[in-house]
Amino acid sequence: MKKMKILMSVLALALATLTPMASFAIDDDTQAETNTPTIETTTESGKSQSDTLELSQVHAANYKIQIPSGRGELKERQAFEVSATGLLEYGKKLTVSVESENDWHLVDEKHPDNKIKYTMRKNFEDITEQEIDILTLSAEDKGGTVTLTVAEIGNAKYAGEYKDTLTFKVKTDSQIEGEITKELYTDEEENETPITPPSSDDDEGNKDNESNQGNQTEKSNT
Repeated sequence: MKKMKILMSVLALALATLTPMASFAIDDDTQAETNTPTIETTTESGKSQSDTLELSQVHAANYKIQIPSGRGELKERQAFEVSATGLLEYGKKLTVSVESENDWHLVDEKHPDNKIKYTMRKNFEDITEQEIDILTLSAEDKGGTVTLTVAEIGNAKYAGEYKDTLTFKVKTDSQIEGEITKELYTDEEENETPITPPSSDDDEGNKDNESNQGNQTEKSNT
């Protein structure tokens, strides 16, 4: 009976040695790494398995404004050209305005009450407001041009130098991008010929002439 039990134990041990184990133990870190998927990106043959390819271009707002500037004498039928071209952001607009410092009057700096009215026209239409938008472009417009013309200049009552300053403002929507000024002036000189007082030599010469004329008159009377 004892021999049979020993034999069965040896047989069980042999079977256990020959049978493969079906389970194994791993720690928590190993399990986490095993269950986390790994995504690799490849660009071989122009293919992308797990990423997107983004193409882009950046075009900054870029525009060119031509505005008269500096200082110039105001004359009738004088023309000033304002032009704008460029690239704007979608939905934006570009505006050029002009403002007369003296409300379209030339003013004598020494005597500000002395003024000369002049008329400026925008494309043959008189400008009546002190500040007015003269050119407006939308993002779809390629460009634009406007002409300002001096239609008429009034007469001065007194001699002097009369001035006015035009300020051109460039705006995108309501934001001012820059300002340029143009100074206009006109000189009104006296028409009278200046009188030069005689010198002392001239006085003596005149006296000699008067005495000679008197002597000749006396001789003719005798």
